[in-house]
Parts: sequence; C-alpha cells; structure tokens
Amino acid sequence: EYMIIEERDIEDLANKVNNMIEKGWKLQGGVSTTRTNYHTYTIHYVQALIKIRSIDKPVSLDKPVSLDKSDNSDNSDELDKYWERKRLSKKNK
Repeated sequence: EYMIIEERDIEDLANKVNNMIEKGWKLQGGVSTTRTNYHTYTIHYVQALIKIRSIDKPVSLDKPVSLDKSDNSDNSDELDKYWERKRLSKKNK
C-alpha cells in the first residue's frame, strides 16, 4: 500500500508520520514541500509511506522459507545456501 500525508505544519506532519510508523508503515523517501496556492505561497509538507503486507504462501526453495518477519526468523542463511547451490550448479555444467 502507498500513502501520502500532507500537512501545513511540519510538527503536525511529524506527529502523523510517527503515528503511522507505529502502525507498521515505512517511510518512502524524504519529506517534500509543495505550494498549494501560487498567489499566497502556502507551503505544505509531504511524506510518502508504504506498507508491505505479508505473503500468505512461503517461497519454496528446497524447503519453505517464510518471508514474514513478524516471526523474528532470519532467512538469510537459507537464501545464501540456495544461491550458493545455484552458483555451483551453473559452474558444474
């Protein structure tokens, strides 16, 4: 999911962004500014956020590897082993 928060006050933006981070959203880039009225030069602060939903099905390598980080498991060893086997199989052909 993708969301943009826009506020006229930088502190209001920070409060709303922090609230969304607590709900699992991640920053996408940095803060931007935009003028909403070219006659009065009203400046708004803008922050994009993303939220990646977990995948229902695990990825199959040799055995299932969960992509859901909420279980605090580290899949890097399994992924490293998989890519090493792929590299060796290409080398032996």
